[in-house]
Amino acid sequence: KLNSLTENITDFQKIMNNYSNSSSENISRNVANLEEEVKMLKIENMKLKSEMNQTLIESSDSIRNLTVQIGFLANKTKVADETLRYLNGTYNAQKLVLDEHTQAFKRFETLLNITNS
Repeated sequence: KLNSLTENITDFQKIMNNYSNSSSENISRNVANLEEEVKMLKIENMKLKSEMNQTLIESSDSIRNLTVQIGFLANKTKVADETLRYLNGTYNAQKLVLDEHTQAFKRFETLLNITNS
C-alpha cells in the first residue's frame, strides 16, 4: 500500500508540475500579449498626439488667417465709412449750391415777370 501511495503522490506531483509549467507558459504568453498590446497602444497614442498637434497647428494658422482677414475687412470698412462721409459731404455741398441756384433762378424768374408785366 505504501508503494501505491508513493506512486500516487509521485503522479500527483507530476500533474502539479505539468500544471505549474502550463500555467507559467500561459502567464508568460499573457504577459507577452499584454506587452505587445501596450506597445501598440503607445504607438496609437503617439499617432493621436501627432494628429492633435497637427490639428492645433492648422487651427492656429486658420485663426491667424482669420485675424488678418478681420483686420483687412476692418480697414476696408473704415475706408468705406470715410468715403461715405466724404460723399455725403459732397452731396450736401452740391445740394446747397443747387438750392442757391434754384433761389437765384426763382428771383430771376420773378424779375422777368415784373419786367414783362
